[in-house]
Amino acid sequence: MHQVDIEILNCRSSKVKCVDDDMDILLYVKDSISFASLHDETKWPLKIAGEDYMFPSRPSIPPQLSVIIKNVNVRIDFEEFTNDVKSMIPEVINVIRMKNKFGNIIHMVKLELSSVSARQDLLDAKKLMINYISYEITEFLSPAQVLICSKCSGIGHFRKQCSEQDETCKNCAQAFPDLKSHQCSASPVCKHCQGNHLSNSMKCPVIKSFRAELTRKLLSSDTNPTAVTPNNNNNNYCFNPLNFPPLPSTQAQLNNPMMSKLDDLIVKINDVKDHLASITLKHDKFEKFMVEKAKQDTHVSQQIDTLSANDQEFKKDLLNHHMLLQRHENFFTKLFIPMLEDVFSWMALQNQDKKGNTLDADLKCRLERYVVQMRKTREGKHRFN
Repeated sequence: MHQVDIEILNCRSSKVKCVDDDMDILLYVKDSISFASLHDETKWPLKIAGEDYMFPSRPSIPPQLSVIIKNVNVRIDFEEFTNDVKSMIPEVINVIRMKNKFGNIIHMVKLELSSVSARQDLLDAKKLMINYISYEITEFLSPAQVLICSKCSGIGHFRKQCSEQDETCKNCAQAFPDLKSHQCSASPVCKHCQGNHLSNSMKCPVIKSFRAELTRKLLSSDTNPTAVTPNNNNNNYCFNPLNFPPLPSTQAQLNNPMMSKLDDLIVKINDVKDHLASITLKHDKFEKFMVEKAKQDTHVSQQIDTLSANDQEFKKDLLNHHMLLQRHENFFTKLFIPMLEDVFSWMALQNQDKKGNTLDADLKCRLERYVVQMRKTREGKHRFN
């Protein structure tokens, strides 16, 4: 029988991969204590509301139930090291060798625990003795992620929580009712600082400041001591907190080399994202150029087709004119001119008397000249052909 107070923030149900009347339920807990309690299957009842149930998968252990062991030699027998850790601390679920961005193992090991108190005991002790070697224990801090709305580029909320009506372009920082129809070709302008970068870039000083403040709050949440009111039986003593100002909080954790490396890694990742965004923008411009060029090529092709059609029409007209000229030439050379020659010959015969003497010498000369001109015309035409 277990009596545990569990705080649940929300839950989701799904029947996508279920059969019959079964249902999958996903629980969101408020704190690590609730997570640790629900993660232990031995604390669950045999039935819920009289119905059988099962766990299809196991959730990953959150950073709130993890610690880091420093300065672990990379040449040790890691399996033996894992067995020694689990024998000393039964609450340890997983022992994970950490790796750098290149996939190489480093001198750090992460312990994932099932108990909040066991984790706190390790953090309070700050050391762990394994095989006569003392290792330093620190808390595992996942890098702080800044929420940037994909709709308005605002900081600190999701798209579903956004109250803006219009969507904001990440490149030009202008709001539009329909962002899909907006083809941005302007230079990048940040919405937060008006700098020459995208509004969701981690290079932005405003986003950097917000992330630094968020990290500072996460680091100082467990280090600020609670106020303690001393019991003093002397009624003549009056405590004035102004006479005892609080000491400045330690800055050692802010200079944590692991956090610095994580910050550098996140900055580099965001630089890659910015570079990819710039490449995407250039790719969109190139695609737009190619579309316009294709339209121009189509227009030029249409003009060439029109010129080709006009050329064909011109050739047809030229052929028609040639046939018409040939018809007229045939008419003159084969019909009209021979007919005139016969007429002139007949007139020449009529210009003679019965003895063959010429009656009109002038008419005879003109008729002979006409006949010679027609013969030359026919000869010239034959040479042309």
